[in-house]
Amino acid sequence: MTLAQHLFIVSIFPLSFLGLLVFLWFSESQHPITRRRWAVTLLLAALWSSVILRFHVGQTVTVEVIYGWGVVANYLLSLTALGLLLATTSYLSIPRPQRATAVVVVILLLVAALLLDIHLWGFYLGSLTVVGQPIDQFDLWIAVWIASWWMSAFTALIMTLQKKADAPNSLYRNQINYWLIVLILFIVGGSIASVQQNNRPIYQEIGVLLILPAAILGTICIARSQMPDLQLTVRRLLNRLSGTLIVFGLTWVVLSFLTQGLAELPPGLSHNLVLVLAAFIFTGLFIVAYRVVNQLTRRIFLPALTQRDGALSDYTNAVGNLPEPEQLGQLLLRRIEANLTTRDGCCFLAESGPGGRLLLRPLITTPTLDTPTAATFAADSPFASYLRQARMPLVQYDIDNLVQFADLPEAERASLKAWGTMLYLPLRAGDTLVGLVALGDKESGEAYETADLGWLVALANQIGPILAQARQLTSLRQINEYVFAQNQALVRQQQHLHALVALQREFIGLISPDLKRPLPPPEQPKALPAKSESRPPPAVIADEELVRQPPDQSTASIDKLIQTASRIQKRTTFHFESVHLDAIISSVLHNLNTMAEARRIVINYNMARFVPVIYADETQLREAVHSLLHNAIKFNKIGGQISIDCYLDGSNICLRIADSGVGIRPDRLPHLWSGLEQLAANGSGGLGLKLAQFVVVAHGGHIDVESSYGSGSVFTIYLPLVLVEDVQQRSLKPS
Repeated sequence: MTLAQHLFIVSIFPLSFLGLLVFLWFSESQHPITRRRWAVTLLLAALWSSVILRFHVGQTVTVEVIYGWGVVANYLLSLTALGLLLATTSYLSIPRPQRATAVVVVILLLVAALLLDIHLWGFYLGSLTVVGQPIDQFDLWIAVWIASWWMSAFTALIMTLQKKADAPNSLYRNQINYWLIVLILFIVGGSIASVQQNNRPIYQEIGVLLILPAAILGTICIARSQMPDLQLTVRRLLNRLSGTLIVFGLTWVVLSFLTQGLAELPPGLSHNLVLVLAAFIFTGLFIVAYRVVNQLTRRIFLPALTQRDGALSDYTNAVGNLPEPEQLGQLLLRRIEANLTTRDGCCFLAESGPGGRLLLRPLITTPTLDTPTAATFAADSPFASYLRQARMPLVQYDIDNLVQFADLPEAERASLKAWGTMLYLPLRAGDTLVGLVALGDKESGEAYETADLGWLVALANQIGPILAQARQLTSLRQINEYVFAQNQALVRQQQHLHALVALQREFIGLISPDLKRPLPPPEQPKALPAKSESRPPPAVIADEELVRQPPDQSTASIDKLIQTASRIQKRTTFHFESVHLDAIISSVLHNLNTMAEARRIVINYNMARFVPVIYADETQLREAVHSLLHNAIKFNKIGGQISIDCYLDGSNICLRIADSGVGIRPDRLPHLWSGLEQLAANGSGGLGLKLAQFVVVAHGGHIDVESSYGSGSVFTIYLPLVLVEDVQQRSLKPS
């Protein structure tokens, strides 16, 4: 291979990095800061990879330039690793203190490497004493230089692993796994590229070959908001590789036998005839082997995908032949366009109006034709009568010239001309008109022939019944959606009523003893006894002391009941609407931010992507979340942590609040939700958890709690996306 060919091959490396930079620049990334930092990293990687070119430029560049080129490349690798670290911190949202510490350490190492570089300053200090040990300056520079990029890459790797451990239920975990692959490839490639030998760029080339896939994968991670499942991607890759290797092995074996067979053929046998027969046999074996190997590898590496394909095939066979009316009309117009070379067409739906009128409403129109307006035709209109009785197409020329259309009202005639079409094809299902296809002229300008009209009639006979069934199915689907929405509203009301009845039953049990207890008599002035009179009996003295005693305890009890009744009264009416749970959580976090900062509590909030909206009472649900998060902060340790995760679990939206606080005693867990019972027993106790449970249950969900006394608690709210009607006992039980 010539020097020019070597130069052309290795120039692909920096050009590839620049191509990734252009692709990233024009992508719509959701991480603008990460995109800018990664763009700088790609630019530095392109400059660093260009160092390989200096081994293949020959005598076109001076020795001094080549030497300086190599010196600068060393620090370009360190700067590339630093760019990777900065991109990692922004991509994973690493806190600023951790990021600043890592960057400062890397910069100090890079400055130390610059100061110790023999190639850069041109003088040699000999052996230096470090920690009481003599070390050669060159060896010390090598160690510091490798540490300058190694520290950046491994710090990014440790941060990524920590982020993965801190988010076990987050949907970002898949993105983190891809980023780990990027970092591992970069570390391995950089380690190999650090090996330097005079005039031997093989290690740098291998290093670039490993860092380039890391750059490609990292660019895709930043450019795309969602990556495919890593495990499924690996399985697909193994499926392709294993299938390719098996087919390659079988092909090699067959060709080996074929070669030996040709060498041992008798002299009189024609080699061409043997080759033709062998080609036929080899082709058949290859086709069979390919299919068998493909099915075998898919069953081994992609069992779930195989089952999904089978289910999708069954679904397609069941409903694929009955698409939506719009799709059916589009397919009809495309088929007509392909066979009759006409680009102007519109499909109408026929509906019966009052008094037998015919209403034609546009369903789908070709891009070359403006969408026509709907038109209404009288019951005795010649045009409507023809469409309801005939099956043959009708051309505009007949409407303008035949006697039977002479009585067509001018308004209807103007409506037809406004469509700008020349041929009308009725679509019928039995004796019922279900639609109309209006077509323009052919592209060739020729008139429609008898064969064209016959083909259109046959097509209409096929499409008409399918269009009628599709319309009925659409109507049934709309009715089903309406009934489903009404059913969901009734289920929500029923769920709320059951929860409210249970709450009010507990409240009645709370106030019943106080209602039955007689109130003390009002205080009345008592006449003082005369000195000569005898002392009253003790019972009278006790009554007087009771009357004179201030009724503070009774007043406090009544105030507590009034407050409790007021808080329960707010739960009697719910207003369900579309609510984003993320907005509720963000609002609660904003309100409790001051309290969390005062206790130096760190709150980590992980919201899964594509969480659908739910139907809920936003005010009530916000109060329930506020109560749980308030308790998590209140009973947490100073400097503790709270983890909030919102994700999908089957048909439920889950909100998980985990704290590192004092936890809950095991003997108190069974009575955690009995706020009213505690209030009745000792006159104290909070209603926050009880009312939070009521709100969640009224939404058709439930709350689970797990606690380890002394190490924290975990409260999980489950809110269903679709409510069911068995709302009696399941969700009313204490969690």
